[in-house]
Amino acid sequence: MKKFQREINKITINIFVETILYKSESILFDALFKTFNTSIEEKIQEGTEISCVICRKSDFIRAACDHVIKCDVYDEKWIFLLMSDLEMFYIAALQGTVLHASCVKVKNRVLLLIGERYAGKTTLTKYLVEQNGEYLNDDCIYVVDKSYVGFGMPLPVRWDGNKNFNSTDFLSKTVDTDGVVRILYKPCMIAKSYNKIDAVIFPKYILKEDGFVKWISKAEAFKHIMNSVRSYKEMKTMFMDLHDLVRNAACYRMVYADSETAYKMLCEEVL
Repeated sequence: MKKFQREINKITINIFVETILYKSESILFDALFKTFNTSIEEKIQEGTEISCVICRKSDFIRAACDHVIKCDVYDEKWIFLLMSDLEMFYIAALQGTVLHASCVKVKNRVLLLIGERYAGKTTLTKYLVEQNGEYLNDDCIYVVDKSYVGFGMPLPVRWDGNKNFNSTDFLSKTVDTDGVVRILYKPCMIAKSYNKIDAVIFPKYILKEDGFVKWISKAEAFKHIMNSVRSYKEMKTMFMDLHDLVRNAACYRMVYADSETAYKMLCEEVL
């Protein structure tokens, strides 16, 4: 087994990947666990703290672990399903407040992007990363003991049909559960956590409409952030996490027609 390990606020997470599977997809797994420390092959020990085993679907794992993810590598969705299963494992392991959001640091300002489905959040995040942005995570931001934690998961951007993947950050192609083809990109600069969010952005992609960035009240922002909560352990802690977030961050609603215009507006109004 290939072992990946990471400590987060006194919580140790161990990921074991079946050797044959790792060797066949080493680039993918190294990207998935870029925020982890790696070690030489190890056997799973009894009582290993917070562990997950990733193996081929055909293999039967007899292991004393918290979670098993079986990959059917012949299913075109297997990478997307693996990433989704890892998110569920991280949610259970960290037991904090989880926001459906992405986070990137641009020009020394940490931005939290919270958008509804098809709001263009992931595409915009990728563009910001390409502007020398430092990437925390997409889809899930984990609030653990007042820290904003991420795993640098590859960015799953919807494929536009272009067969020429010119980006050097191209990792792989997969299909999500809705049958949408997605291209996975691995950001160059990845952070493990941030202590503070400087601005919360609620982006919405609308083609053929004049874009704008508009400041919104903390009360309105709190309501929108509440709707983005994906998971939490205790309601009191969740409310405190959200209260701290809106108290310390400026909050904006943004409408944009393309990522380049969105970046220019953010530079003028936020960054």
